[in-house]
Amino acid sequence: MPNEISTLVKRIGLFLIAVAIFFWIYQDPKRDESGAIVESGNINPFDLYVGDCYAENFAPADDEPFDVSNVEAVPCSDPHNNEIIAKFDKLENPTAIQEDWFDQAYDQCWLDASYYLEYSEKTPDSELERFNNLYSMNVLYYKYKDTDGLDPNKNFVCVLVNRDVMTNISVRSFFISN
Repeated sequence: MPNEISTLVKRIGLFLIAVAIFFWIYQDPKRDESGAIVESGNINPFDLYVGDCYAENFAPADDEPFDVSNVEAVPCSDPHNNEIIAKFDKLENPTAIQEDWFDQAYDQCWLDASYYLEYSEKTPDSELERFNNLYSMNVLYYKYKDTDGLDPNKNFVCVLVNRDVMTNISVRSFFISN
């Protein structure tokens, strides 16, 4: 009987350690009353809000799809290299050609970027060029059936990425401060 109790206590102990590790690794970010992230945590990028920032330590090959199920969401005042600038419920007016769907999503993202970043036709070309040298656009999306292509009927997220440097400010202030 003592061996059975000892074994049971060990199993319960191991289970509790596993649960603690799970919650330590997959801790959601904390938000203030305005919704801004004030304490970092892991989260699915589709659950982030427009204006949220996250840090990632990998750089996929250009134009290659990759899976992202969790990211380290951080306050935008902490080092980060990604910022959510737009979210869409689905692709607006998808064409009949499946190969065009990603390009349409990409175009929707850049159109919203102009509103998010508050640049206009009056923004000097030199500032736009400087921005384009620092940032690129990633589109996070759900796959369409058994393809790597974008599902036009599901939501997608637009992310401005700076793979070269971590920053401590929102990309939204890029054109305001320059």
